[in-house]
Amino acid sequence: MTIFDYIVIAIVVLSVVLGMFRGMVKEVLSLANWVLAFWIANRYGADLAVYMDWAESLSPPMKALIGCAAAFFASMIVGAILISLLGKIVAAAGLGFADRGLGGTFGFARGLFIVLVLVTGAGFTSLPEQPFWQNAMLSPLAVDAMREIKPHLPESVAKWVRY
Repeated sequence: MTIFDYIVIAIVVLSVVLGMFRGMVKEVLSLANWVLAFWIANRYGADLAVYMDWAESLSPPMKALIGCAAAFFASMIVGAILISLLGKIVAAAGLGFADRGLGGTFGFARGLFIVLVLVTGAGFTSLPEQPFWQNAMLSPLAVDAMREIKPHLPESVAKWVRY
């Protein structure tokens, strides 16, 4: 085993443990919270610049950036409060064990996804040609998975991935 294998195993194990610790409900809702906060920031963040009279010295793009950041973080905070409340409801309903088991499964899938994203990113570099990659036990599986997914990537991305 090489450093590649240890990194892959660490990513997947940490993701599974985090998923089991947080539970499926919190994991899925947290993912949805990130997506929703990003959407809200993109949709309404620039509109907040109108209310930044206190920042007259800032350029309009900087005000828009601050508005987007404020909308994103405000959305994340509200979402985190709601997720915490829903987590308590799930625990009170006696579904904690099933929720944590499913959270571990979600964590496993997320860990594999993270590894796949990293392998895709490495495909833009010469890392796959390095000995630690070539001699790894798990790299053939990761590269095979990347080859399966590559046809579904945007052409502008896929043309640069070296698999």
